[in-house]
Amino acid sequence: MGRLVWGIAGLGLLAWTLLAWLGHAVIEWGSGLAASGAIALPVTGEAADWLSWSALLLGNVSEVVVIIVWALGAALILAVAAVAKRLLVRRAAPPVPSRSGVN
Repeated sequence: MGRLVWGIAGLGLLAWTLLAWLGHAVIEWGSGLAASGAIALPVTGEAADWLSWSALLLGNVSEVVVIIVWALGAALILAVAAVAKRLLVRRAAPPVPSRSGVN
């Protein structure tokens, strides 16, 4: 039963990792798009540069945030698996009867 719990936890960790990677890719793409679109805004050149820099900074900061959130989620998945294993696995195996019939 313990292997099943850890197998499910491994699949959950894989799914969580893929979700975090996808989230990071979307944020990175969005910040790059916003940075390149800042030039098209009807503002001065200095304001457009500041908006572009801010969008790129958001993309860079998001990488750290995604890693922190991923680590917290991974720790939670592993903690739940450890608790589930303790609750589901029998504490001791049932006694094996001896040949004489006396335990």
